[in-house]
Amino acid sequence: MGFAVAGLYFWRFWKRSHDILFLAFAVAFWLMMLQSTAAIAEIPAEPRSWVFLFRLGAFILVIAAIVAKNSGRPTSR
Repeated sequence: MGFAVAGLYFWRFWKRSHDILFLAFAVAFWLMMLQSTAAIAEIPAEPRSWVFLFRLGAFILVIAAIVAKNSGRPTSR
């Protein structure tokens, strides 16, 4: 639930500023929410390993947004 609220929080900032960094954080938090809800499902340990790809995607998204923000390219509309 906390990941969903944090995603909505960053979504609100993105709607105001249209800065891609806020959108990336919102999507990353929603991916973390998907990972945590899938991780608590009744799936055996071996087939559950794909769930961590959500977390990997979230981290890659945040890193890519930070690199784009620091590269000097405009990240807002």
